[in-house]
Amino acid sequence: MKKVGKENETDLHFLQSTDEYGFTSTNIMNFRERSPAAIVRELIQNSLDAARTGEKTIVRFILLRINTEEIPGIVSYRNAFKKAIQYRKKVNNGELSDQESMVVRTIKETLDCHKQDVLAVVDNGYGLNKKTMRALLSDGVSSKVSKSATGAFGNGHFTVFPTSDLRYVLYGAIHGDKGNGRREWLASGHAILASHNYNSNDKIGRSANGYYLANSDGRKHIYPKKKEIPPMIIKFLNEINQNYQSGTAVVIPAFNHFGQQKDDLYTAIRKAAACNFFVAIHQEKLEIVTDDRIDKASSSINKQNLEQILLEFNEEKRGGKDKNFLVGSKANSAYECLKYGESYSKEVLGGTIKIVIHQRPGKPRVHLCRNGMWITSNNQPAGGGIPGFYAKFEDHEPFEALLLVSAPASGRFHDLVRNAEGPMHNLLDISQLPGDEQKELKGAFKTLVTWIKEKIPKISHDEYIPDDFLNFADGSSNLAGGKNSPLGYKGKLLPARRISRRRGASTGGSREPLRENDSKGSSGSNTIKPNKKPAPSIRNGFRVISVPQGTGQIRMSVKATTAGKNLWLYLMLDENEDISTDNIWQDRGANITEASIDGKIVSQRSIVDDGEVSCLELGDMEKDTSINIEMKYRVEIDGNQVSDPAFRIVIKQQPLLEQDRGTK
Repeated sequence: MKKVGKENETDLHFLQSTDEYGFTSTNIMNFRERSPAAIVRELIQNSLDAARTGEKTIVRFILLRINTEEIPGIVSYRNAFKKAIQYRKKVNNGELSDQESMVVRTIKETLDCHKQDVLAVVDNGYGLNKKTMRALLSDGVSSKVSKSATGAFGNGHFTVFPTSDLRYVLYGAIHGDKGNGRREWLASGHAILASHNYNSNDKIGRSANGYYLANSDGRKHIYPKKKEIPPMIIKFLNEINQNYQSGTAVVIPAFNHFGQQKDDLYTAIRKAAACNFFVAIHQEKLEIVTDDRIDKASSSINKQNLEQILLEFNEEKRGGKDKNFLVGSKANSAYECLKYGESYSKEVLGGTIKIVIHQRPGKPRVHLCRNGMWITSNNQPAGGGIPGFYAKFEDHEPFEALLLVSAPASGRFHDLVRNAEGPMHNLLDISQLPGDEQKELKGAFKTLVTWIKEKIPKISHDEYIPDDFLNFADGSSNLAGGKNSPLGYKGKLLPARRISRRRGASTGGSREPLRENDSKGSSGSNTIKPNKKPAPSIRNGFRVISVPQGTGQIRMSVKATTAGKNLWLYLMLDENEDISTDNIWQDRGANITEASIDGKIVSQRSIVDDGEVSCLELGDMEKDTSINIEMKYRVEIDGNQVSDPAFRIVIKQQPLLEQDRGTK
């Protein structure tokens, strides 16, 4: 039997260490709940960081199946795993903790399988060298000294460990400039188990971290030479050599498909690529290829099919695990901005950024993208969005904008933005910058706010807040009246008094019938006033009778008492229906999913929904005309569905979009 753990041979080495770690590694647990899209996003971003100047980055996701015994260092892995279990039981009164037991069970079941799925992520970049490989295998050490690189925290590679049921990731690379004849081939790997003793004479103990090395001299790692690289890795390096000359392969044995169905892998890849890298793909700086060598199928994501792929996710209004990334509906809208918007260049802090602006209905929204990857937007949670941009454009015509920051063109502004990003590059936290840099970056964003406001016209529209009537009887009511209801409802229609749910107020019965002689408001000293001035409104412009039709459905009749052009109807949560949020005056609307006007189903293009404020296009209405509307909707607050919301119905006369002006 092969001697395990010999220090001077190519193998998986668990080096001496006095540190104590169990099977529940913090580095893995921190990334365990990451969504598939977030993991794929990290892998693609790493490849973009290593891109050759002036060349398109091609990232291939290759799925194949191998024999378990083909995994490099698998004999040493099994031995270390066995020793780690024994050691953990010894120091823990003969038992493993519940969490450790789950990890051990998964690894045991995986090792018992004869075959393993493998995911390899291969790119055509500069490739890792000894220095960058060493940094990659470390914790908190970033090798990305180039200011054009995205990563800065040095722990991104831990993101992929939960995708391996063996918690083992391997790397291979060819480093060197194309055609110079001096290219470096190297490989390594990192497995995370638990601290253990190699044998009874091992007084110091062994680390939980194992590294695939040719040799190790203290902190100095000796990587396998070209002829020592195992077949599982060399096959991908041969492909890199043949097709690209240089590049990197990240190889994940015992790939678990993110704990989901196999088909979800390709969905996650398409979503992560299209929704987060639409700028790089559209600019033809990035192409993604999926290569399924098990089922012999392949596909690509490029500029030609990007729009079609984005449309697959257009119905996604909430992100779930991806809530801190760009959801499908917003990604589609942002891509339309990139494709059809007007481009400008703006000098900031001595560098130049590109700004693309596109007028469209809905709320104003601004996205920040850096080096082709979406980072954050103006309406992200407090402390994570674009600093100084939240609610700054509410008095301007609706629009979408992209701030495209890139290195080296954007200079210092790029560097400050990069340093303010979190480890997942999906938010900005300027508090982590030194005080003078915080001030500098805030000032730069303030300049951009002012510049955008100068480009976007102020709102010049009328907003009508109709008197709306809600009925709470269930249809079996014996109440008289209602025979002539335009909605055909036989119960008695009672006008509703909407009671604001404010912090400290009772949460019972938010709606009550308006009693005769009852006042419609209160001037008491405890009244909470909104923190922004409401838009101009004409209460008697329209009359609306609305009737709930069960969960998530509503029917209404709208009568125009004055003529209106280009009208849009909003279902807004009544004042502060949600009492669980601190942003109690922030506008929230229902997500309209289906609608019909006078019995005719309206197209999805007439329903504008960005996941925050939803509206239905009514078009033009003449004075004294009426329409009947039926709608289906969803209301979610912090991911929880609200089953019985109270609405205020708002009708706005939207300004014509630029492309429509002159035609009406």
